[in-house]
Amino acid sequence: RAMANRSVDVQVFLSFFLPLALAVVHAAVGMTAANAVDGNLKTRWGSARTDDEWIQLDLGSEKTVGKLILKWEQAAGKEYTIQFSDDGKAFTEVFRKTDGKPNASETIQISPRKTRYIRIQGIKRATGYGYSLWEVEAYEK
Repeated sequence: RAMANRSVDVQVFLSFFLPLALAVVHAAVGMTAANAVDGNLKTRWGSARTDDEWIQLDLGSEKTVGKLILKWEQAAGKEYTIQFSDDGKAFTEVFRKTDGKPNASETIQISPRKTRYIRIQGIKRATGYGYSLWEVEAYEK
């Protein structure tokens, strides 16, 4: 289920106990995508130092998702979108943030809908570094 070069495919559990496989286009050395869902706030995912970076979650099968919690490190997304997909290829934007802040824990409520893939697509970084998430949590509501 890896999506591109330097991707990871890891089975872990989110806080609502859904199996999850994870993929990311780029990850900084030692900051793999698996760190964003390991439940450990001392590890994190980090991207390359460009605006157009993303991290993608594969829930393993279609699930209803109505809330996400993103726990950003200093290298946060100033502007980003949350996108859902049934097939991992065609994505639909379900949320857009334009004023993200470093070191923030952001709770994102959306109208619950079914999806298999969740992508956090960076548009503009808050710092000169890449994007960095301590943790990503997904919930039904």
